[in-house]
Amino acid sequence: MLHDYTLHCKLSEYVYQPAEEFMGRVKREFNLKSEFSSVDGSDVAVCWDSSRVIIVCRGTQATSFNDIKADLKAYKTKFKDICWAHDGFKDEVEKNLDWAIKVATKNKMHTKQISVCGHSLGGAMAHLFALYISHQHSNSVKLYTFGSPRVGGPSFNKAWKSCSIEAHRFRNNNDVVPGVPFALLGYKHVGQLHYINHYGNVRKMTYWQRMKDKFRGRWRALQKGQPFDGVFDHSITLYSNKISKQFN
Repeated sequence: MLHDYTLHCKLSEYVYQPAEEFMGRVKREFNLKSEFSSVDGSDVAVCWDSSRVIIVCRGTQATSFNDIKADLKAYKTKFKDICWAHDGFKDEVEKNLDWAIKVATKNKMHTKQISVCGHSLGGAMAHLFALYISHQHSNSVKLYTFGSPRVGGPSFNKAWKSCSIEAHRFRNNNDVVPGVPFALLGYKHVGQLHYINHYGNVRKMTYWQRMKDKFRGRWRALQKGQPFDGVFDHSITLYSNKISKQFN
């Protein structure tokens, strides 16, 4: 059986494909039925089978002005009277929120295991989907993010702690995106960190061990002619390959 980490990472990777390709692929590989919605550059899929419902959020696409604009709107605004959160991420979620909840409810999310996942901007969106579902629908939710930026500050964290969310946050070595928005602006990560080291292994490491490992990764990247290691490490394909090797 495919490990949950691998399944959600694969879904976060495949959702970058056109809707029809995504839906066909998840049916063939995972036997999941799905629907896909794209609203003004915000792309979300809902997948399901007899035991689970999974909401998948598409991440930043370098060619999409809408995605870049969303990433840059780092001031905080109110999200559904629940908390204050990154305005750009909130806007992207709200474009598809009602649709996703309707599809998930139609497929009996209240009696199944429900999870949310995404990479990059998609990971940030997934946080807010999970928070909304747990807060408004009293569901226990699992969250899987890959290279996700921070989403909110004290208000967000207070709301998060009041909900039943099991959160798994993956960061690949020198991936630059989880470092923004800056903590100095009041942003903070939530959930359990799964750090992927320079060798491609998921390890629990202290802060200083991670600093040493990141230096090792940068040095190796320079030797290979990759000066922008932080951007290279953000690749969803890298996440997918490394997590698949670790957990299956």
